[in-house]
Amino acid sequence: MKLLYKEFPQHFVWSSRDKMWTRRKKRDVIGRVVTCHVTEGERYYLRLLLMNVRGPKSYKDLLTVDGVPCSTFRESAEKRGLLYCNNNLIECMLEAISYQMPYSLRCLFATLLVYCNPSNPKELWEMFEDSLSEDLKSFSNTEPKNVRYKVLNHINDVLHSMGHDINEYNLVHLKDS
Repeated sequence: MKLLYKEFPQHFVWSSRDKMWTRRKKRDVIGRVVTCHVTEGERYYLRLLLMNVRGPKSYKDLLTVDGVPCSTFRESAEKRGLLYCNNNLIECMLEAISYQMPYSLRCLFATLLVYCNPSNPKELWEMFEDSLSEDLKSFSNTEPKNVRYKVLNHINDVLHSMGHDINEYNLVHLKDS
């Protein structure tokens, strides 16, 4: 049975008496994989591998791609094509939406733009614009166009702190903003 790390608790439970994993008898389970930020480096890439590689038995398995050993989790994730896939960025944002406030989401979004080089930043923006601007929409006197401007302005401030500019990512057409 080749499971993803996050699927393992659905099928197995640790027996402290026998000191081994045993098949789960009850199907009611709550499993959780700790989140981590993309700026955490190797820890982030390890988590990315655990969420996408089926049936690894060791770190060595995670570091081996097509029989060739890699020296870092990032290299392994890169060779597996996990860093060039917008799906991982979408999953990251969807997960973050469930527990982060819009301000933090905007910081995360900017970080993903800088460190993960999404293939289509505009598509990512369009998918999450509502969640990124949720707090600013609550002000009844703010027009939708101004909300978008304020959100983009905050993202740009975060990007500037990382040595980048929002215009590098073509999130909106100039006439849209």
